Amino acid sequence: MERLKVNSLSFPALHFARIAATLATVIALVACGNDGGGGGGAPVTPIPPSGCYSCNGITSPAVLTTFTTQSADGMMILRDMQLFVQSTQVMPNASGNNWNWYQGPIALQGTMEVRQPMMDVMPGTGMPLSQCMISPGTYYLQSNGAGQMGFMGSDLRVPSLIATSGAIELSIEAPSQLGMGLTNQGRGLYGVVSVRRVNGIQCSPQFFGTFSTSGIFY
Repeated sequence: MERLKVNSLSFPALHFARIAATLATVIALVACGNDGGGGGGAPVTPIPPSGCYSCNGITSPAVLTTFTTQSADGMMILRDMQLFVQSTQVMPNASGNNWNWYQGPIALQGTMEVRQPMMDVMPGTGMPLSQCMISPGTYYLQSNGAGQMGFMGSDLRVPSLIATSGAIELSIEAPSQLGMGLTNQGRGLYGVVSVRRVNGIQCSPQFFGTFSTSGIFY
């Protein structure tokens, strides 16, 4: 069922303040018993290794692009997802579309917006497939180890994305044989997002699904 310190160059101060305020609200809700708890044409900007919390294994991280993508029903959005890469492996290109000319390890960090309670149920019948449930709110996400991406934003794979509150783990798969990968000059993503675990509970393979930029305005 379709439902489912970075420097100022990477995250503006205003964006940090908004995320911090949102996380404070989510943490307060959890404490009260609520369990649920970019343009591709921009130059590649290296950042200090200490500035990328999720860049495990990437020794010279750079922000290659920032994308936003959402579920088919628009109830879950992965917003302002910074895509970090190994800067020494980015091939120069006269057009400036650097995201086209990279293959190698990647890491992500950004936010996940959930607009209504999300439950792991059978499409069409509503039969529960697991006890996984995600509460509405905004969650900060970061990679739990490096993923991989091929040229032209193809074959993007992030095996583990962790929410810093709500105990939520996701994965992203965007295989080229299905025509998936980065879209919109690197500002979007067409791929499959899966919620793996919530609060330590294993979710079914059907919890979320295909994400794209359909209906998103930049």
